[in-house]
Amino acid sequence: MNKHRRTLNYKRSDKTRLSSDAKIIFALTKKQPQDMKGLCTKAGINRSTGYRDLRLLINHGVLKEIKKGWFALSSYEDIEEKVDQALKLIAEAGNTQVSTVDVGNMVGVPPNKVEDLTYCLAPKHGLLVGPKTTAFVFSRETKERFLRRFAEERKKA
Repeated sequence: MNKHRRTLNYKRSDKTRLSSDAKIIFALTKKQPQDMKGLCTKAGINRSTGYRDLRLLINHGVLKEIKKGWFALSSYEDIEEKVDQALKLIAEAGNTQVSTVDVGNMVGVPPNKVEDLTYCLAPKHGLLVGPKTTAFVFSRETKERFLRRFAEERKKA
């Protein structure tokens, strides 16, 4: 049996499973953010183990707590917050209609990733979501102003 294992380049480490902290990271790559209960369920680990590893991952800067009880990888950016800021800026510019393409361009993600959020948040700012062709044109200045303002508000929070 040992001779057969050597011929297949068998290594003892090939048999090991992922550690619990690696399972947490893997679960967060699939969906972010997640609450503790959902995260432990998706990772397939016990909740007490999850809390122990969560503290370790947060202390090493791998994870961050987005809001109380919700966790994400440290590289995660809250798109909802960016979309809300973009819609606020569009409304302040005097527009009544916006397209998902415009919002996606301002936020810096594809329109299909901001579509649902745009439809949910547009009425809050008194905006209608319309066709791709809209009277509002984003200049470089407008986008830079949005990004500066977003960064300033993030520092305050």
